[in-house]
Amino acid sequence: MLANVRAPVIALFDRDRREFVLREHGEPRETGQLAPELFDGPDPDESPALILSDRLRARLVAEQPVFR
Repeated sequence: MLANVRAPVIALFDRDRREFVLREHGEPRETGQLAPELFDGPDPDESPALILSDRLRARLVAEQPVFR
């Protein structure tokens, strides 16, 4: 489905695989390539996936870089 999409950044959460599907200009990216600020100081009572998605969404909306 994402093979032909060329948006600057695409971030989806695959619930079946429980992992993020990331693309930058159509190229696959890994969560390890995300900006470290997305992972800083997670609340241990919250799901890391939820924290990451909230921070990722905020950076995308603010048009800030999400990859290193």
